[in-house]
Amino acid sequence: MSRIVVVGGGIVGASVAAHLADRHEVTLLERGEFGGGATADSMAVFTRLRLSPTRIGQRLRDRSWRSYELMIDGGAVGFTRTGSLHAPPPGTSDGSADGDDVRDRYRTAGADLRALGVDARVLEGSLGDRGFAIDGPALFVPADGHLAQQAVVDRYVERARAAGAAAERGVSVEGVLADGDRVAGVKTDAGAREADAVVNAAGPHAPALNAAAGVDLPIRRTRGPIVELAVGGDGGTDSGAHPRPIPFTLFGDALYLRRSPRGYYVGEYNTDFDSGSDVDPGARDEVGAAFRQRARDRLRGALGAPDATLTAVDEWVGLRTVTPDGRPVVGATDRPGLHVATGMNGQGVTLAPAVGDLFARGFDDSDGQRTDGEDAGLLAALAPGRF
Repeated sequence: MSRIVVVGGGIVGASVAAHLADRHEVTLLERGEFGGGATADSMAVFTRLRLSPTRIGQRLRDRSWRSYELMIDGGAVGFTRTGSLHAPPPGTSDGSADGDDVRDRYRTAGADLRALGVDARVLEGSLGDRGFAIDGPALFVPADGHLAQQAVVDRYVERARAAGAAAERGVSVEGVLADGDRVAGVKTDAGAREADAVVNAAGPHAPALNAAAGVDLPIRRTRGPIVELAVGGDGGTDSGAHPRPIPFTLFGDALYLRRSPRGYYVGEYNTDFDSGSDVDPGARDEVGAAFRQRARDRLRGALGAPDATLTAVDEWVGLRTVTPDGRPVVGATDRPGLHVATGMNGQGVTLAPAVGDLFARGFDDSDGQRTDGEDAGLLAALAPGRF
């Protein structure tokens, strides 16, 4: 049994802690509230829809979904099935050569997804039955939807505590303890926490902890502005009172839509890796008037409601941690004692169960009993040593 400190009580850190706690002495540390930060800022979408699907990515999603199904079927976690849709921005999906290129790309992606076991469909013609006043082509996966992410985090924290873990909120990690070359714990504003291993699952704050340990991994942060718009006037409702049901929709220019409690969320899904660009998580900026207007224009265009009154009722800027190859970074670093579970590329909610399970299995594989061939392949694909 090892003493393990997991830094970061978002959905990934909570999953790692829960999966480790039945075999180790685990302490989970969170600077704010469990499930706060990047987890709370996310759209909590579980999606299988990708334009360049890979077998590794699908195996991770399948593994996560098996865990989520147990939570959903047991009533511990809510799931709203909406389907997910990828479409060109309104006004660009006509019969032009560009439209034909998009159609071919969707057909290829749909065939690739079906080969991986995903029900993926290319939609043509009007998307009115999906709540939109736009035409296809579009790529649609009907099984996708969004989860109640706070309930997932709470479930993992409860599971970790039930197995004997300590879970502490309001504790900020300020550095690492060292025993020679080995990381031997963390320094916090509430005192030192000694450990045999430290797991960095601190999301947007992970690069700072890596740096404190002398570890350099190619992880960058990108902005994710989100505006929640309530709809008035004559558009965007199914009965004059309720927002129309729509799939989670990602457009080709990285804007996305999701139904919200009071209308619709409009956000930007920026996961491009730029080695020369980063965002300071301690200095988040405002959404800004330009993005707010862009969000209104997109929603009006998608709903076919050019005169609808759109009121911004909430807005924030979330952060994503991205990597060069679009895969998370999971496992032991080259600094003894420091492990990572970060770089989720905007898929933290989708992949958290798989990451927690795989991390724990890899950590405990000294006897060769906890990983099979598939586990070993996935762990190698996510390992920090690939960079």
